[in-house]
Amino acid sequence: MRSQRCVVLAAAAIVCTMAVGRSRADLIGNAVAYWSFEEGAGQAAADSSAGGIDLQMGSTSGVDSGDPTWITEGAVGRALSFGSGDFLTTGTDNDALDFDADEAFSVAFWVNSTASGVQWALSKMQGSGDYRGWGVQTRPGDKYCAFWLRHSNSTGEYLGVQTAVTDWSDWIHVAATYDGSGDASGVRLCINGVAATIGGVANNLGDEPSDLVTSNDSPFNVAGRNNAGIFNGAIDEVGVWSYQLAADEVASLVPEPSSLTLMLVALVGLGNVIWRRTRTC
Repeated sequence: MRSQRCVVLAAAAIVCTMAVGRSRADLIGNAVAYWSFEEGAGQAAADSSAGGIDLQMGSTSGVDSGDPTWITEGAVGRALSFGSGDFLTTGTDNDALDFDADEAFSVAFWVNSTASGVQWALSKMQGSGDYRGWGVQTRPGDKYCAFWLRHSNSTGEYLGVQTAVTDWSDWIHVAATYDGSGDASGVRLCINGVAATIGGVANNLGDEPSDLVTSNDSPFNVAGRNNAGIFNGAIDEVGVWSYQLAADEVASLVPEPSSLTLMLVALVGLGNVIWRRTRTC
């Protein structure tokens, strides 16, 4: 009987290993940029991918009032805590983080916040006028998060989708993936590795090639927009990819064996109880 139980456990381990799919390390290596925030000190957040896009804390390379705070209890290791006016930035424009509406891309991050009002967790977007660019809002006070891709806010040419998030009491993993179709149906939002139900939708990008231009000269920000901090809370493990992440890839970013099937085996008396949990995005 003991040998049979060992076989069941070994089989379950094999299923879990096969189900995980592409590893988190592979995804980090293939990212345009990925910031793990494991430094714990200093004025910069290093890019863990091959992209070499390090981020500056605050508005200057030295200590200033816009610097976030290093914390030890992140979603995965260390993280950064942002108060009102704090942000991370590329400093100036970085074309590698620019995407037009006919280009696929994905972003993902962990967030821990209970703040009210508009919160720009990530963005590469103008801070006025057309507000051209892309960004992800987290709205704990309003219990949702949203993805935006804008050509011109003033003329109403943009797309946006949002999903309800009712529980903001702990770390939440958010991923937004986009297929480059120029249509809101090409956006997928995932919460904690699971595909979320899309609620509000704005689908107003035009049909002309010029309407699909969403790239801009603004810097990329974590916890802000156009070098203005507009976020309160903590952020960890930020990634940007130049393609639409697949469901199993998004799931691999959440630190738990979770893709097509997770099998946990518990021995109860003389019987085997197998629990299956399915998670897809």
